[in-house]
Amino acid sequence: MATTIRQLETKWRFLIFLAVLVLAIFLYKEVLSALFLHVLHREGSSHGVFVPFISAFFIWTRWRPLKRATITFAPAWGALLSAIGLLVFYFTASTSDAALPAISFFLVLAGLVLGFFGKDVFRQVGFAIFFLITMVPVPEGPYNQIAEWMKAANTTGSVWLVKTLGVPIYREVFNICLPETTLLVAPSCSGIRYLVSYFVFGLAYGYMIKETMVGRLLVVAATIPIAVIGGILRLSTIFLAAHYISPKMAEHDPHVLISWGVFGVVMVGAQLRWIE
Repeated sequence: MATTIRQLETKWRFLIFLAVLVLAIFLYKEVLSALFLHVLHREGSSHGVFVPFISAFFIWTRWRPLKRATITFAPAWGALLSAIGLLVFYFTASTSDAALPAISFFLVLAGLVLGFFGKDVFRQVGFAIFFLITMVPVPEGPYNQIAEWMKAANTTGSVWLVKTLGVPIYREVFNICLPETTLLVAPSCSGIRYLVSYFVFGLAYGYMIKETMVGRLLVVAATIPIAVIGGILRLSTIFLAAHYISPKMAEHDPHVLISWGVFGVVMVGAQLRWIE
């Protein structure tokens, strides 16, 4: 009898949670729609397509302890977290930047989970909820500044590497002169997509593989030099392919193929290094 009552309480608790969540989604419909379009159409946010699936995987890996977790109400903490999210939304909803309003939705979502299901449940799913924030695109201002720094670092490193390999190469700012052709390192070639993607996957990898906070922070911090190394190798490969094979290797299709190939090789190599 007691078990049946608890099951009914859990069922009604979940239904009420869903009803409140639907109201929150309705309130944030424009923000979530903008976030969805950013993920689909902004090249620097393409990693966001994978984020919900990774979060779902996190919850799946915690499914057994989640089923054993004690379900209780935590209204004070849940209301506090949701209130912070709503305040962020109130003060930023009218801005042109969709980042903070989108982040505020995930704060509200976390607050609802905490409030309706308690700290024990939240301990199992909290990281998966906050990981969804990585879908939010980096604001244009910081994004462009970081991209410019990455472009300069990757161009300098790749020119040095190619010159070390004996290839005659000359650089005028971001114009790369080879005997066969002249290439331009455009803003889209800055390597910031590597940085954002490696950072996001580094968060996931650190959470899954490392048990201590220090270990996880080291993995995340390592994504910065890994992204720079990946960007240097990517540009170097394109320069070498343009020199030894054909200048056409720097055109769009070969360019994209090389970029994905280097991205995968560097990511796998970094994972193997951390596993060791």
